[in-house]
Amino acid sequence: FFPCSPLAQRLKMDYFYPCLVFLWILYLFDEYLSGRQHKLVCRTERLPKELDGVFDDETYEKTRKYQIDKHKFAFWSGLFNQLHFTVIMMAGLIPLTWDSAGGILSSVGLDQTYQITQSVVFLIIAQTYQDVIALPFVVYQIFWLEEKHGFNNQTVKFFIKDQLKGVVVKFILMSLIASGMIFFIDWGGDYFFVYTWLFLFVIIIVMMTIYPVLIAPLFDTYTLLPEGPLRTAIEELASSLQYPLKKIFFVDGSNRSSHSNAYMYGFYKNKRIVLFDTLIEPGVVPEVDLQRKEKQEEKGKSPPVNTGSGTEDTSEKGKSPPEDTGSGTEDAPEKGKSPPEDTGSGTEDAPEKGKSPPEDTGSGTKDASEKKKPPKGCNKEEIIAVLAHELGHWKYSHVVKHLIFLQ
Repeated sequence: FFPCSPLAQRLKMDYFYPCLVFLWILYLFDEYLSGRQHKLVCRTERLPKELDGVFDDETYEKTRKYQIDKHKFAFWSGLFNQLHFTVIMMAGLIPLTWDSAGGILSSVGLDQTYQITQSVVFLIIAQTYQDVIALPFVVYQIFWLEEKHGFNNQTVKFFIKDQLKGVVVKFILMSLIASGMIFFIDWGGDYFFVYTWLFLFVIIIVMMTIYPVLIAPLFDTYTLLPEGPLRTAIEELASSLQYPLKKIFFVDGSNRSSHSNAYMYGFYKNKRIVLFDTLIEPGVVPEVDLQRKEKQEEKGKSPPVNTGSGTEDTSEKGKSPPEDTGSGTEDAPEKGKSPPEDTGSGTEDAPEKGKSPPEDTGSGTKDASEKKKPPKGCNKEEIIAVLAHELGHWKYSHVVKHLIFLQ
């Protein structure tokens, strides 16, 4: 916090350049590994046989293109960040920012003895600058990359509101934590590092506890998962592993993205599980379907009709889906497999052996882009499989081991 002091100048001479070179080595090694993966994805144009029956060709190709675009974005944004960081360090912009924070204090009648106050001002200036620099990349990622691949659900209004709330919360937490650290550094004497470490460890534990309860609800809506087959299956899984589950929520992650997720949090005997609504297939939880319908009505879209097969509306946005005629909706294709070809007769029976299938006369058929697609989200069994993976981390104490390793 005193970058212009003689000690800081000495540290710069002894450690600055070796540390900078080391950081570049780490960056280049990480890019080397990412580049190898990128080449493999580009080279593997056809579905690997190991995934046959898990993915269909269309889903695999979409996933492949998404990964390629993500890598390109990560490469250029990562290169910019690394060069930007190097310029900041070489040009001495951090000491300059510190002096600017001191100048702000002087303008209101405070001097540099107000160390905690100057440090908070310094962090706010630095973080604001970083947020402004990163904003074009964030906008590009959400409104171009994610939008291009059909994942983005954010509107500009929602994005701005979300960013503003994030900035306020970040500044408050950052100021409190930095103030506590500086206090223990000053107060701790020769063993300041021990007290600072204990302080940060407590902060980690507290944040893991209060973030899902107090902070996360500022950004999303958490709803208790109602009674039903899915809730019962989750409770049975938790009970079989002696996981002290207290509550199960689903969160409206679809406001931001079509990506799905599930996670757990809580300490000791107060564990909770959270499911993203995008993880849940239509028809599994009626309350989730109702929320989807309400959101789509707010946006002026016609909600998808649940035909019982779990398929989703494939009609164009803003138009009502075609009515269910009763043919071809009961036996939906299994997930990961390509749907059977439309023979044009509207029936589901395969042609008799030894006979050629009837030719498509063009009547009653749909364009390839309008063929039924596998439903988005997971059915009950698939959700249980996802949670079994997450609960496995808890069963083998991976979170605790990771936390200990970080210390």
